[in-house]
Amino acid sequence: MNDTELIGKRTYSLKNGEQFSVYLQRANGTRTLVSLRPQYGHLVAYIKPNVNALIIDKLVNSFIKKNPGTFLNRDFISDDRFVFIKGNRKLITDNPKNKNNPDFFYVPSSYNVINAYKKQFTEYAYQKTSSWAKEMGISFDGYQVKAGRFISIYGNCCPSLKTIKYDFRLFAYVPEVFDAIIVHELSHIIYLNHSRKFYDLVYKYCPEYDRKFDMIKKGWFRGELDDDKNDRK
Repeated sequence: MNDTELIGKRTYSLKNGEQFSVYLQRANGTRTLVSLRPQYGHLVAYIKPNVNALIIDKLVNSFIKKNPGTFLNRDFISDDRFVFIKGNRKLITDNPKNKNNPDFFYVPSSYNVINAYKKQFTEYAYQKTSSWAKEMGISFDGYQVKAGRFISIYGNCCPSLKTIKYDFRLFAYVPEVFDAIIVHELSHIIYLNHSRKFYDLVYKYCPEYDRKFDMIKKGWFRGELDDDKNDRK
């Protein structure tokens, strides 16, 4: 979606008492009053200016009935206490003694947690993308990998600039889920559009692409494990 702006959120309750938030994005370019999209374990409502809140509520409630369990409030970081990295929950610490402890995410007290997370992800993403390029027989020489936080995409490939960008929140997911996005973006080096040949290449190297893509939308950081409701916290 182009021309969007985060303007707030609305909180709803399920029948079991569990609450979830719907993030509101103002989308001036859309033709519909409200459109809903699950993303990163959240439900996002793209709305026209001055839309009646009752319309949002009606669509959200309808979506809940048709898609139970797809909008857990899953954030890669929680209250500056922990982060998810490659499907694992790690406590944030500034204690140097825990620097190499796999249960912790070490960030010096003078560092910004998000920036440190982003930096570590970018290094990881470059290594994985380079490895996948070799596996797929695609030239990756001279390419840069960058990280950002996007509204409606998970990655972007620009062969003319030799740049691939990823949403750094993908760092929260188990590696095989991130692999699906890597394969997708590398395939754009060969095919710029989303043609049948493009998807033939994607599915050749990632046969379970659709299921992994769905895990991203649902915020299942731990992959199949998060399909168990008792393992979502």
